Amino acid sequence: MQASAQIIERNLDDITSALNRDSWVWFIDIADASLLAQWPTQHAFWTDHAGAAEAATHTHALCTALGIEAYEQLVQHFRQPPAAVVLKVPKSRSRTDFLLAQLAHCLPENTAFYLVGHKKEGIEGGAKLLKQRASTVDKRDSARHCQLWRAELAPQAFDPEAWLQPFELPVPEAAPLQLATLPGVFSLGKLDRGTRVLLDNLHSTPLSIKKDAPLLDFAAGAGPIALWLKRRYADLNITLVDVSAIALFCAWMNAQVNDMEVVCQQADGLQGVDGEWQAIVSNPPFHTGVETDYRIAEQFIQTSWQRLKRGGELRLVANGHLPYAEWIEAQFGQCERLANEDGFHVYRAFKRT
Repeated sequence: MQASAQIIERNLDDITSALNRDSWVWFIDIADASLLAQWPTQHAFWTDHAGAAEAATHTHALCTALGIEAYEQLVQHFRQPPAAVVLKVPKSRSRTDFLLAQLAHCLPENTAFYLVGHKKEGIEGGAKLLKQRASTVDKRDSARHCQLWRAELAPQAFDPEAWLQPFELPVPEAAPLQLATLPGVFSLGKLDRGTRVLLDNLHSTPLSIKKDAPLLDFAAGAGPIALWLKRRYADLNITLVDVSAIALFCAWMNAQVNDMEVVCQQADGLQGVDGEWQAIVSNPPFHTGVETDYRIAEQFIQTSWQRLKRGGELRLVANGHLPYAEWIEAQFGQCERLANEDGFHVYRAFKRT
């Protein structure tokens, strides 16, 4: 059991003391199966992460972009608001504040709210944000570098558009893209360095595909790579895949703003995505939460060979210290480094057979 789940379990009586058999508890981003499987009252789980939602088969699980969407669906399902809410602190302060603002808007007054997390996950910063949005705040427990805080959020209005962080992305020989991101999406309000290096390389060394080819952008985030390509090559049939519902919500919104038609699909890896592509592009992640996790990229590279059409191209960017080149060569039989800039490498490989 995870440390955050252990501290919740230790305070189970505190959380459930005022609940009756019809009450339900709303868990947010707490996907510990052993904790939820033994929870004594009705409960539901919400996340915007496809993998976490798939793993939460033991409980009523929702995976949506916004917490306000999940709240409305869950209240309709249980026919009453939650008696208590337990949120695991996100790794970014902006996402924590974003979720707190949504919950303060949704929850009735006097709803018991708990914030839990590890110090390295940012629980101390999360507690400071909680104090700004709550009428009462109390630290209930602290153990194994984890903390559990209880509060009652002060009601307030919430407007998702007020949280958008816009930025402009230049496109060679075309109109610039108008993009925006919400808290919780990679590289909030700006283009990250790795993607910039990849786009520069795609400009200097274009993909070896037909103008109307099917193309996949894996770990697409808010869509800067896919929409940059769509702006330059309007006939491309582009699919964006990401594990995050909030990221794909931003990608879909950015496509609409820039008058583009693309397909957005949420999936935890390529296993749940149908189709074959002439090209796959990516700036794949190597973190799960605050932990380094190479499995995502390694599985993606293995699966990408299977999902490319014959002669298809894989093009990705990665930090130079990561072992992606050897993984690509092991899977594809060759790997070419096209760029080495600002600490990032761009790799290319073709499916020869």
